[in-house]
Amino acid sequence: MVFNNATLQKISPDSEIQTSLRRISKLVVEVEEHQPIMFATLARRMAGGPIPPRLRNTTTAPLAEVYNTPYKPKKIWPPDFSKLSQKEQFRFERRYKRRVKLATARPRWDKFVRLVQLFSVTSVLVYSVLFMDLQTESQPFQGLRDRFWGVLDAFSPAQRDERRTPDIAAITNSK
Repeated sequence: MVFNNATLQKISPDSEIQTSLRRISKLVVEVEEHQPIMFATLARRMAGGPIPPRLRNTTTAPLAEVYNTPYKPKKIWPPDFSKLSQKEQFRFERRYKRRVKLATARPRWDKFVRLVQLFSVTSVLVYSVLFMDLQTESQPFQGLRDRFWGVLDAFSPAQRDERRTPDIAAITNSK
């Protein structure tokens, strides 16, 4: 997309914009095979003209100036708590605590945190009871450890033959 002088005269009589468009037109000619669309968009934006300085540093008007309505609100928000009775203050506090609690509720996150806490506490307890060496003469959980590993030892490959041939005397004398 190359701008000739007739096109430039139609766009704007402003000399700065015409100069900018001529420069852009030269760039488009150089890069025409690659991406002429990008420069066409740039030329279109530059033809719009610069932003006036009075609009650059404007501040937004406060809400009170923008929101003009003939209808006045029934209640002023936020309420002045110094003018409210204890009962009304308590009512507001209870109501908005409940609303905040409902608004900030994250059930999936809470469930995840509870499960992680349960898993971490359980794993620490299991490790401390079954595996941790306290480096003392008598281990406080040694009886529980022996019973636990004895039960699990019944499932080991070394005990497989004992599982296959039951003790007949123990079965018949069970009464």
